[in-house]
Amino acid sequence: MEKEAEREVRITNGVTFQKRIVSDDPDAYAEVNLKFEGLQESRVAELRELFRNFAAEVEGMLLEDTSLYV
Repeated sequence: MEKEAEREVRITNGVTFQKRIVSDDPDAYAEVNLKFEGLQESRVAELRELFRNFAAEVEGMLLEDTSLYV
């Protein structure tokens, strides 16, 4: 006997995640942007986590290469 499961699927309009990273060097910075639309909200949460992890990696690289304290 199969159970029917009802699942609510919400679709997002446009979503933008942005992060601007600055360093001690006034000429060095990074901008990380992710834009999308039409995805399920459950996918948005996954993409938010991936974006945060990627932005943290970029920030670490930028600061490692430009920090006055290295």
